[in-house]
Amino acid sequence: MALSDKMKARMEAARGGGDAAAKPGKVQRIGAKQERFVLLLGDEGAILVYTKGKRVQRRLFAPSPQPEHTKTMIELMGAHPRVPLRILVDSIDQQYIRHVLPPVSALSISKLVQRRLDRDFPPEDIKGALQIGRDRTGRKEWNYLLISLANTAQIQGWMDVMLEQPNQLLGVHLVPVETQHYYPAIANLVPQRTYEGTRATWKLLVSHNKVGGFRQVVLKDGKLAFTRLAQSLDDAIPAVVAGNVEQEILNTMEYLRRLGYTDSGTLEIVAIVAQEVKEALDLKRFNAAGAYALSPVEVADLLGLEQAALSADRYGDVVMATHFATVRKPSLRLMSKYGKQLAQFYQIRMGARLAGGVLVALLMLSSLSNLLSFIMDSSEASSLNSKQTQVQSQIADVQQDLQGLDIDTSMKSAVVGVIELFEPYKYSPLDFVQKLAPMLSKGISVVSYDWQRKELPGGADTTTIMASNLANPSVVVTVEFEFAGPFADKDQYAKTVRDYVDSLKAALPEFAVQSDNLPGQSAGNDKVEVSFDNKATPLQEGQNKIKVTFSGPIAATAGAAPMAPGMGGM
Repeated sequence: MALSDKMKARMEAARGGGDAAAKPGKVQRIGAKQERFVLLLGDEGAILVYTKGKRVQRRLFAPSPQPEHTKTMIELMGAHPRVPLRILVDSIDQQYIRHVLPPVSALSISKLVQRRLDRDFPPEDIKGALQIGRDRTGRKEWNYLLISLANTAQIQGWMDVMLEQPNQLLGVHLVPVETQHYYPAIANLVPQRTYEGTRATWKLLVSHNKVGGFRQVVLKDGKLAFTRLAQSLDDAIPAVVAGNVEQEILNTMEYLRRLGYTDSGTLEIVAIVAQEVKEALDLKRFNAAGAYALSPVEVADLLGLEQAALSADRYGDVVMATHFATVRKPSLRLMSKYGKQLAQFYQIRMGARLAGGVLVALLMLSSLSNLLSFIMDSSEASSLNSKQTQVQSQIADVQQDLQGLDIDTSMKSAVVGVIELFEPYKYSPLDFVQKLAPMLSKGISVVSYDWQRKELPGGADTTTIMASNLANPSVVVTVEFEFAGPFADKDQYAKTVRDYVDSLKAALPEFAVQSDNLPGQSAGNDKVEVSFDNKATPLQEGQNKIKVTFSGPIAATAGAAPMAPGMGGM
């Protein structure tokens, strides 16, 4: 069914820069010639979309990450090694937990959020957090949405395949979170119905996707409030599918009532379904402030996405992925452990390219200088030709090396392995203080603090540097502690101090912990003196202090070989 005249007028007004386009225009989008790969990944397979600006160049579906299914995808990505990749996930294995965090400073909140993520979710999950506001009155606490994507065998398989490709991975993103961009882009272009009161507080998007099913996302005041994924029925009867969609909307509305939703016209609905399902769908029954059913083709036309949907398309996956490719700043970027190391590799590569570009420019400048000099003396024309050929050869060698950075997978793996091996050298004083702070109390304080970082051995080859990193600590921290007490005698003090040093060893396992004046310890050895004298010996002034040395951090996997792409590390 073609778009209505009113909808066409709305779309033309948006494209012409009218008021209707003002709100979606706030989302920064990529340039007209910018190329992107987007892999929309779900429980039923994945769709790879290759875009240039707002136009889809190719789209490929694979039911699994097995080589026989992904061969064409790999060939397409290999043909365009410089085109970056984003992964957009629409699977059921996602968790969202709201947390109210203490009113700490903006500099400290990220550490607190990370500790919550590590505590609430398994270590192998791909996780992140989304700030959803901060109280303006009272204690001014932070409101965060903690998010986790389970690293299932299927997700791991797809990640392995994608990370082995030469294309730069920009990040892993989630459909429910990125709907914060997608929904307004659609809803502000469809004809808006007027109703009493303010605009709808609750916004519900229902998209029938091939790789996932019926994805429902609820926004409240523009922020993610609720999401659920229901498996689609394998039924060719449009009326049956439409009935399933209506029932899922009713289920979601029932749940929203627990979150404060009422039937007072504060809900707006956009459903993206096949054209034949749209015709059988009855959205008026929900008494919503606004309810709109659109086919994938209509959504693509509204958003100006060329070739994102064909007339026979029944699912909204490709349109969703294509729109996501145009968004410059996604709401949340997740990354696996190995993905983070790859990001460091690409930073190194960019630095090498910059240095190589400067070298090319200098060579060309040198060639131009020689050219001007030799033009003034025609007798040296033969020497000019010789030097020009030499410079051109140097430029070609540099440019070839720079091109190789894009596609040399073995180089990428080696650099990532070195990055992982040198992780201890990145340990900062703030990291240490963050771990030491919880160990302090009212009776225990820090008198002095000395931080020393050992530099990498200069002039050493790669093998020597790696061995040094594993054998020697990169950081030595000396901390003097004072114990306020009160202590009845030296024995009680000695026991308190020894217990505290043991707790430091347990709290900082990545450091070797030593004390040079542990009470009851003989000088020059590790044996503890035990007194059988029953007389209580009071502490003298200055005897309630000890110095503790922390050497490390100690590599957790010392001696392990650098990890190759696609072999764990997620």
